[in-house]
Amino acid sequence: MFGIRRTKPGDLVDPDLPITPMLDMSFQLMAFFIFTFRPAPTEGQIVLALPKDDGGGQGIPSPTDDRPVTLVARAEAAETGRIAGITLVERDAAETKPEELGADLKKYQAALRARYNGFKGKPAKLIIEVGDGLLQEYVVNLLDVAVNVGFTDVAPIPLDPKKR
Repeated sequence: MFGIRRTKPGDLVDPDLPITPMLDMSFQLMAFFIFTFRPAPTEGQIVLALPKDDGGGQGIPSPTDDRPVTLVARAEAAETGRIAGITLVERDAAETKPEELGADLKKYQAALRARYNGFKGKPAKLIIEVGDGLLQEYVVNLLDVAVNVGFTDVAPIPLDPKKR
């Protein structure tokens, strides 16, 4: 029994974990992240009318069908991404000269309202041709104005036909 020592059973050693300072620090970090969080601005909700699929066989269109009047609003983009100019023209109309509205959304709204009221209950469709580089914020503004005027069938499409 040489070299073997017997130790006396001693007290158990509990590790000292300071829980309170850790909880304080975690709540401080959580408060910091909550207060400094800045979400990106929302894009907005776009209301679009999709084509109806009634099904059935091929029908022969009758000349009495009410085809919707189609307006085309073309929004050109400036270098900064803002609206450089808006033109409004009625598709398939006898007079095809576009109405120049500039970059003012109020003129755009007034022209849309005048055209919409002139349709007298006929179905109307608005196509917004969006120029390359136009910021999404301005596209949503154009859509909002159209919906506020009363258009329910609004379709934003790229100005470049290759990107459609």
